[in-house]
Amino acid sequence: MKNKLSYLSFCILIVLMVSVVFFSNIVLAAVPVPQDNGRDQLINDELESAARRLDSNGHSRFSADESQSIVIDKDITPEPVIQAVEDVESFEPVAEAVVEVSDNKIDRERLKKIELALQWTSHYYKTDKNRPYYYDLLYASSDPDNQAKKSGLLSGVYAAYTYRRPTTYSVHNIKDLMESEGNPFFTFARAEVELSFGNVDYDSYASGKTSNASAWQGNFRLLAGYDFLSPDESLMITPYVGFGYRRVTDEAGGWVDTIVYNHMPYESRYQYFYLPFGVETLKQVNSDWDISFKLEGAVLLSGNVELGLSDIPGLYSATDLNTGLPITIAFRDSDKLKVKSGFGVKTSLKAIKKLQFYNVFVEPFFEMWRMSKSDSKAMLSVSTADQYYYSAYPDGSEYKPLYEPASYTFDVGLRLGMQF
Repeated sequence: MKNKLSYLSFCILIVLMVSVVFFSNIVLAAVPVPQDNGRDQLINDELESAARRLDSNGHSRFSADESQSIVIDKDITPEPVIQAVEDVESFEPVAEAVVEVSDNKIDRERLKKIELALQWTSHYYKTDKNRPYYYDLLYASSDPDNQAKKSGLLSGVYAAYTYRRPTTYSVHNIKDLMESEGNPFFTFARAEVELSFGNVDYDSYASGKTSNASAWQGNFRLLAGYDFLSPDESLMITPYVGFGYRRVTDEAGGWVDTIVYNHMPYESRYQYFYLPFGVETLKQVNSDWDISFKLEGAVLLSGNVELGLSDIPGLYSATDLNTGLPITIAFRDSDKLKVKSGFGVKTSLKAIKKLQFYNVFVEPFFEMWRMSKSDSKAMLSVSTADQYYYSAYPDGSEYKPLYEPASYTFDVGLRLGMQF
């Protein structure tokens, strides 16, 4: 009995499965099934159906291929069209975002090339605690403060021309540069010149004080480097190296004679040849503003100092012990005193406002130099008999060499300019 029930249950299960498969096929056969291109197949089926309805009403028969543009049935819902419109509307913010990103990309070939600016500089010079400039007869080396200081405000002009060579494609890192073909060895080159004039005050325990001594300084540089762009190309980083020449001249002097003069000015001429190296960045904030930051170091290649000591008048008369003749002591201009070593640091931050045909910018900057003590040479004096002596006194009883002491120079300034 149990076996019969099991057999009957099995037969009923088989009948149910067959029935489900049979009715499923009937239902699926009634529903149009898209083949390779479901949308085209549905359209063709609807066109065929419409053609049959037209034919039954006595109208001409249309083939599916000849009536692709005819709307056949009102039952076709407009929802896909509405959805498409919604998709377009939802796409608009994405398009705007893409435009905004592209606006922030730096176009190297469209950057301005010429810069012209006015600049103002607070200039400060200070020696180490040793004898300033020359031998002296009146002060002992135990003086508490033998520093010499010069400070004043200088104003002048700054000009630069920047050339950027085109590249085959944007370079984002060193690897791109090494693997690139057709890109030039350098893509950035710049020539800079600045010139400032003004007055400085001099102060030294050993040699007195003076005010409003005329001074000027100039700087000329040639730079070359390579432009690297960030992945989104809104930031450009430019490492560079170059050659520079710096000249500083003032008439602050430094000689003192407590009997006749309080302070005697004379011209001091400093000139330095140096190797600058650094990095400059340019960030395009938006279509209206750019920000540029520069950090630079410099190594002294060669430097010297000349002192115009002939500006100092004869201070006293003496007798030549060899000839017994009276002579008047006067100073000659010094030989070039070679500066042994030195280095510099420079930094600036530039805010650039972009206009239609030109840009304007403001740029605070800072520059510092450290120079070592120069070599030593004897102070030359000359007599009326055109005899030269290499010591303080013609008889050689005093001998103290001339040298330029180790020193610091600081320049803090501001530029206001235009780019073309």
